Amino acid sequence: DHPANGPALPGALPGALPGGVGGWIESDLPVGGGVSSSAAIEVATMTLLCRLWGVELGGVPLAAACQAVENRVVGAPCGVMDQVTSELGEEGAILKILCQPGEDGLPAQMLGKLKVPAGFALVGIHSGVRHEVSGDPYTDTRVAAFMGQKILSVMEKEDLTHGWLANVGPGRFKRELRRQLPAQISGRDFLDHFGGTHDPVTTVKGEKMYAVRAATSHHVLEAGRVRRFAALLEKADQGCKQDCLEQRMRLAGRLMLASHYSYGARAGLGHADTDRLVGMARRIGPAGGVYGAKVTGGGCGGTVAMLIRDEKDVWSKLEVLREEYSQQTGRQTQLFAGSGPGAAAWGVETVRI
Repeated sequence: DHPANGPALPGALPGALPGGVGGWIESDLPVGGGVSSSAAIEVATMTLLCRLWGVELGGVPLAAACQAVENRVVGAPCGVMDQVTSELGEEGAILKILCQPGEDGLPAQMLGKLKVPAGFALVGIHSGVRHEVSGDPYTDTRVAAFMGQKILSVMEKEDLTHGWLANVGPGRFKRELRRQLPAQISGRDFLDHFGGTHDPVTTVKGEKMYAVRAATSHHVLEAGRVRRFAALLEKADQGCKQDCLEQRMRLAGRLMLASHYSYGARAGLGHADTDRLVGMARRIGPAGGVYGAKVTGGGCGGTVAMLIRDEKDVWSKLEVLREEYSQQTGRQTQLFAGSGPGAAAWGVETVRI
């Protein structure tokens, strides 16, 4: 399916449940924390409704249906990565997801899983700043990136992006393509010249100015960083000596720092307090057991992910960091560690009363 068609959905669902549905949610996740809490709620609710309706739906199809709810009902122009992770997550693993349609037309393809090497860990520290995926900064940078994709797609006879910015080679982009994109363009001028984007869930606003070059640069170069990060973890997991492992983790940490910088400077989704957390992590540095840090989720606040050595003294340093951050900002933090199974593994427990 072309991205303009939106996420694939299951067939027609049954009618309303007799008497409707009532429910409650218990969670210790911070609201707007950048840790996929909205996707988790969607996936849990969809899993429950499928059980009540007797609908066979799971995996990526269920995640796609949840994305459609967030896009079309909530009005948040999110991708499908969070929903896939909430549905198919595995304990102690990182999912490799290609967020492009496969032959089945679904909006994501599962490419396997990764593991953080023994002796290291990924953790998250919530900044205490709530972020909003549906807010203007997130939407504007998404629109600008889709503008860049449209411009690149018509630059030559063949679509250079093959539908997605992640398919553009970072090398050629930096050497040649980036400078051919407008630094800024009004929505009206873009619509007059290019006729709109392929994004089914956002609208180009004629009166707005969009930073096309910066947003496109972030998306193209970030895709390259993600592929390199995954390759470093894969090679490290295949077994290498301690010196080799240390070098790979330092490279992975630098990619995280570059990602964080780009998210703020190019995508316009930074925040002073997440920058503060990343700066504090950098001061500890690899010598102190903290290799890299980056903001997660929709940015403009939320949670900072960190790659650390899994040692007692490093965890103690993180507690000191959190205390110092709270003293400086007046904000309370929350620490996340480890990963668990998604809804597909948990399933639904039925209790009859």
